[in-house]
Amino acid sequence: MKFKKAFALLLCALLTASSAFAYTLGSDERYGKSDIVAKMEALLGEIRRSSEPDEPEDEGEKKEAGAVYLSADAFVIGGGFVINPQKIRINEGDTAADVLLSYLNANGEIGSNAEYSGSAENDFYLKALKASSVTFNADADFESWLGDVTAYYKPENQTDGMLGEMDVTDLAGWMFFINGKPASEGMSDCEVKDGDVIMMRYTVAGGMDMGGEAFGGVDEPYTRAVRLDGVIKGIADGDLELYDCLEVINRVDVTQGEINELLR
Repeated sequence: MKFKKAFALLLCALLTASSAFAYTLGSDERYGKSDIVAKMEALLGEIRRSSEPDEPEDEGEKKEAGAVYLSADAFVIGGGFVINPQKIRINEGDTAADVLLSYLNANGEIGSNAEYSGSAENDFYLKALKASSVTFNADADFESWLGDVTAYYKPENQTDGMLGEMDVTDLAGWMFFINGKPASEGMSDCEVKDGDVIMMRYTVAGGMDMGGEAFGGVDEPYTRAVRLDGVIKGIADGDLELYDCLEVINRVDVTQGEINELLR
């Protein structure tokens, strides 16, 4: 279609310009054949250029925007870190879901080390993480409390090397924390910035084992909420020793005072 249009324009130009090519204004001097060919080639080039679509503007690559921290833990059942604290570079516009998926993709196939629903852009929800090295070591008091809160408590349910929703209790699953606190938005909607701390935390009591709001007839959560973001940063930056920190934080009843001691 573009060729037909260009040909029609060229033909029109030929007819219009033929008399001008035959004579110069106010003179009987004729153009030579080579002059006409050169003129027509120039006209054809202009027509071709005018019919070509504009090239899209180069949007360029995303700009780097610093780094964030990422970890995943099962402290409430004495399971330690599932993902050791990491420092991960980010680009402008990255979300918490982008960060987690980037890490998982860089450390094996998603299907073998994680299960999730939604996407990085919409409604991302982490359903399970590979946790073959997790050991269950909940204390007796916590187990007794869980007996009144949940329908069952069966650590042996984790038989496939994954730790996920309803594996240990009917209220078990992964919670998303940002900068030490439960997030108020989903991972797909949480745009991260330099220095943010993303924590995926395994709960077996719907967050009530992390100081979250009591529900379902429970009078109060099992323990008070604590902030672990400073410890995560310290480990990832090499300022704190991983195993020294685990001796303190790998408990459901760890206190903020004990955590603050680590950060001194």
